[in-house]
Amino acid sequence: MTAGKGQVKKRRGQVAEKSSENPSQAGSTETKEEKKPMTLNERMADLLFPLFLLANIFVAGHKLYTHYREHVVVPMHEPEDFVGMRKAGRIVAGAFDHIEHLVVPGTTTLDLDQDIALYAVLNNATSAALGYKGFPKTSCISVNDVVLHGIPTKEVVLKLGDVVKLDIALVVDGWHADSCRTVVVGGAPRPATEKLVRVTEEALELGLQQCGPGKYTGDIGAAIQEHVEGAGFSVVTTFSGHGIGRKFHTPPTVPNKGPKGSGTFLKEGMFFTIEPMATIGSSKLEVLKDGWTTVTADGLYGAQFEHTVGVNATGCEIFTKV
Repeated sequence: MTAGKGQVKKRRGQVAEKSSENPSQAGSTETKEEKKPMTLNERMADLLFPLFLLANIFVAGHKLYTHYREHVVVPMHEPEDFVGMRKAGRIVAGAFDHIEHLVVPGTTTLDLDQDIALYAVLNNATSAALGYKGFPKTSCISVNDVVLHGIPTKEVVLKLGDVVKLDIALVVDGWHADSCRTVVVGGAPRPATEKLVRVTEEALELGLQQCGPGKYTGDIGAAIQEHVEGAGFSVVTTFSGHGIGRKFHTPPTVPNKGPKGSGTFLKEGMFFTIEPMATIGSSKLEVLKDGWTTVTADGLYGAQFEHTVGVNATGCEIFTKV
């Protein structure tokens, strides 16, 4: 049965009366929740969170700054720093005079490495390569199709005509110097090999001529690339020269390719290496399972030469040249 008008009015009045009542006076069972006081741990968390946030921002900023300093900014050096580099470079150059006569048939690359280690000790020097990112030997010795980063071993026995890359980097009084020469065992290479070695060494000389204040690293690379490719060989562009000094590797990168006017603008006080690499066939390289030994993909021979230099007011000083 539906309600009449009178009943509706009566019920509306009852609702109005009820709604005007104070819930507390009406004996309502609803109660306000009391806010619990914060525990000591909660208070500490509130206080420490901003500090934690700031600390993380600082750590991230420091990492970014360190990366910028180590991988972007080119270290600049004073005149007195040239003195230290001259000494280190002179000792590295002497290592080649000490070792080259031992590059003969029957010698192992481990024999050569051990002689280089002895030479370093006698000259109060240490190896820059040994232990660098886990490298296990004093020097890099690369034979034939091994273009660079060859690990010396008793298993590699030199034979007549082998093309041997001797890459020696030493630390003297905290200064690093790095150099590489390619030597042919027996001194009587095949015509193609002789040309490869000669052209690569010439490319180094041409690159050095482009080194000086006001030049660019791309000028060095362009000179190397033009000479190597003009002679019918391939230039290795996946590896390059690098900054050096108090650390083994720093900016700038010194490529083996152009174009001219690209790369880092050279200024007095910069130290770096110039290291052209060339191959008879393809420039494509492969790194073996040891993580270091780098060979040509087609098995053809490669050559490498390298000097450590410093940019001075008129050009560049070659630290590792006798």
